Amino acid sequence: MSRLSPPLGDEDGPGLATASFAVVSYVTPARKPRSSGVLCAAVDHRLYLVVAPDSWKARHIATGDEVAVTVPIRRGGVLTLIAPIPPATVSFHAAATVHPAGSVDRASVPKKLAKLLPKDASTGCLIELVPTGRFLTYGIGTPLLKMRNPAAARYLTDVIIKRRDKVVNYWITRTNPLDRFLVEPVIGGALLTFDNAAIRLRAAQPGASYKVRWSALDNLARTAKPVGDEVALDRTCALVPAEAWGPTDDTGARYAVAAIRTEHATFPAWNRPVDVTLRERGGVIDVVGIARPSNAE
Repeated sequence: MSRLSPPLGDEDGPGLATASFAVVSYVTPARKPRSSGVLCAAVDHRLYLVVAPDSWKARHIATGDEVAVTVPIRRGGVLTLIAPIPPATVSFHAAATVHPAGSVDRASVPKKLAKLLPKDASTGCLIELVPTGRFLTYGIGTPLLKMRNPAAARYLTDVIIKRRDKVVNYWITRTNPLDRFLVEPVIGGALLTFDNAAIRLRAAQPGASYKVRWSALDNLARTAKPVGDEVALDRTCALVPAEAWGPTDDTGARYAVAAIRTEHATFPAWNRPVDVTLRERGGVIDVVGIARPSNAE
């Protein structure tokens, strides 16, 4: 179910107002997805988290960042002792505001939030989440007995699958969607192959074209030198030029970087390249890095 207002625990039964645990998903500065379980408290239509100042959450979530939140809500009471009843869930996007450790006085906040804060304020970083957009719910307002109805269960499963597909189709087209990078040995060198996830999952129509620009990476100097001109590709693969390899470092490895752009009439954002780093060591070539452009770039 999708709704504009948060299920805080009125006609829907227990909701966000009683939540004490949530899963927060975010993207690290290295553009890696990460999810973390956190203790939380809901106060005045906001969700508050307290994390250690040196935790990944405190280091990777900054004021103004958008995060995804899923709050599991227990239900079933004593029935959970005899039957495997899954929790209901509430999912939403939220804008984060980070209050550094020591900046919040326990005496100045509501009791519910004060209980979440450590006695030593310097040991807790407070993250304030303001929900944005719609709330997606599972199992909220649905009687447990009704969930035993096969037709109702199938309907709910279909809704969840359609919701999943809609989310995937939206986000996968927001950036250059190349994936499945592999290196295959060929006569006289190596071949870098890849795929377009958006077209593969039918989130976009076929018709994309690709261009690659190679750079030789000096791993010791942390510099990359462009090699040759950008080359148009007639397939989702590219030969690795011999001159694309940088100098050998102290581990016996050398590196090459392929910047691959995707051109598609419907998705101009795909024109920003995905940087794929290859490492050759002892005659073995591996993909060791994928740097994807952020949505905000």
